[in-house]
Amino acid sequence: MQVRNIMTTDLVALEQNASVKKAADLMKKFNIGCVLETQNNELTGIITDRDIVMRLIAEGKDPAQNTLGDFMTQSPVTVSPDLDIHMAANIMAEHQIRRLPVIENKQIVGIVSLGDLAVDAAHEAEDVLGDVSKPTR
Repeated sequence: MQVRNIMTTDLVALEQNASVKKAADLMKKFNIGCVLETQNNELTGIITDRDIVMRLIAEGKDPAQNTLGDFMTQSPVTVSPDLDIHMAANIMAEHQIRRLPVIENKQIVGIVSLGDLAVDAAHEAEDVLGDVSKPTR
């Protein structure tokens, strides 16, 4: 099965000059764990709920006064929609990430999360969760 068969295509994106608070508000509104940062529909970064907590809140920074460009993960790991989901799961495990943006012709077309894998490939999700949850060196 290919990534395109399980990816989420309803994406939430902002430009890098948007506030981190705006990203957090969108995460709450749509019950999602990340917001993509794009320019002209090309992915330039990603910010997750964990990024907000670890990089801003824990450091005493104000999400309303800081922009995505300052705290997002730049040049995130991405995959093609044609990639096999087993390979996508391996990439997520290798990089210890829970969300994997999907790019086609330089355009963001979807995102695969650990939850997407859990629905369609439970054994893959279990393996990825184990690898993602390992402490970093």
